[in-house]
Amino acid sequence: MAKRDSRQDDDEPEKSGEHRVDRVFSTREASGAVPLPRSPAGTRAPGRPVRSTVEGLSGEAELALRHQLSKLQRQLAEAQRELAQKADELSIAAEQRVAIEAERDQMAGGLLAFERRVAELKNSVLAEQHLRLDAEAKNDTTLAELDDLRILRLEEREALEERHAAALAQAQAEASVAIAATDDVRQRAATEVEAARRALVEAQVGRDAALAAKHEVMVEAQRQIELQQVETRRQVEAQQAVVIEVEEQRAQAVAAAELRRQAAVAAAEQARDAAVAAAEQARDVAVAAAERAQGAAVAAAEQARAQAVATAEQARDAAQVEAAEARARASALEGDRARLEQDFARAGAGYAKASEEAREARERAAAVERQLAGLEEKVRAAQGEAERARTEADRAREDSERAGEQAQAARQRASHAETQLTTSQQHLSAARDALATAEARGERLAVSVAESLGAQQKLRDELAALKAQLDEARASLAAYETRVAGLEEDRRRLLEHLRAGLALVTGATGP
Repeated sequence: MAKRDSRQDDDEPEKSGEHRVDRVFSTREASGAVPLPRSPAGTRAPGRPVRSTVEGLSGEAELALRHQLSKLQRQLAEAQRELAQKADELSIAAEQRVAIEAERDQMAGGLLAFERRVAELKNSVLAEQHLRLDAEAKNDTTLAELDDLRILRLEEREALEERHAAALAQAQAEASVAIAATDDVRQRAATEVEAARRALVEAQVGRDAALAAKHEVMVEAQRQIELQQVETRRQVEAQQAVVIEVEEQRAQAVAAAELRRQAAVAAAEQARDAAVAAAEQARDVAVAAAERAQGAAVAAAEQARAQAVATAEQARDAAQVEAAEARARASALEGDRARLEQDFARAGAGYAKASEEAREARERAAAVERQLAGLEEKVRAAQGEAERARTEADRAREDSERAGEQAQAARQRASHAETQLTTSQQHLSAARDALATAEARGERLAVSVAESLGAQQKLRDELAALKAQLDEARASLAAYETRVAGLEEDRRRLLEHLRAGLALVTGATGP
């Protein structure tokens, strides 16, 4: 606004010049020296000729020159207004460019932060993938160990069942053999008892017969029977002792079978305890293997972390390279901005120079107007002197020579005025050239403004591309978050599977 006010202040001399021209015409009309009609350029008032105030120059030509001068002044004022408008447009374009550069810097900072976040997410996803692979490998190892333990447990159970079945079969066979032997001994004892009873019956019948035959024979027979009974009793007692011994042997056999069965059961229990101990040892081995696997997993995790750190370092190096490239692009953009600023500075300098030249042209036009005013005053003075000379010539011829000399002087002054008018015309042509130069510079300024607008459009396109990249990066981030959620679900399922496997191992090795 200060520049515009200064330009308006610069325009005031032009208006004052126009008012000065009007004052000149009004004073001339008021004085009645030379009445000049107010007609447009190239026209003349009907009925009255236009007389010039300068000898050797027609009134129409002088009037046309004055109208051209006022027209040039108006064109100069319009050119100044256009230059002021162009300067305002340039300032608006510069403010828009500064805002666009600030927005671009902000978007570049956001893009760098987003790239760092994407790199961190990539590193976390890679670490999760490594952990998942390690967990899967550990799970596979644990499942293989569980399968081996399950197979070993089945084999041990089958072996225990086979040994227990063999021991039971052997004990049953020995018990059946002992029972069969006891039955044979019992049957033989019963047969002998039956035979002894038959013999006793026969002896009693013989004794009755002997008693019937002879009393002595009966007595002898009774004695013999008693002896035989004693012997038989001994035999029966012996047989009973044998039966008792057989019973004892059977009991001993049953006890031995029971002992063998108990021994077999104890052996089975010992075998089961041994199997349990072996299972415990196997579980300890499995736990040790699991711990070794865990140590290996931890080592693998450390290696994966080292690899992740190396990858992060590589990503950081790549990010630094990209940052260097971005800085290079930013420096290139800064160079473009510096060139634009130089163009703006050159345009401002051109505008200032054009303003200076316009001011000088206005000053020269004002000087020409002052010279024209002086010439008019001199012409009026010459006319007055000519009138006085004519009056003096009428009154006295003696003064005619002096009037002629004064007329000659007036002619010289008129020629000098014509020379000054020619100089003013040259100044006007120079002003026209300066105005054409200012217009050319204004066109160059318009071209530079168009170029700056093109650069702004290019920056807008780059911002749109950056926004599109930002949207793509957001979409990839959403995909990464979905993938991370899937990895978390897989990890949760893997942990549940590991817990189930550990529960199976605990159930297999527990009491």
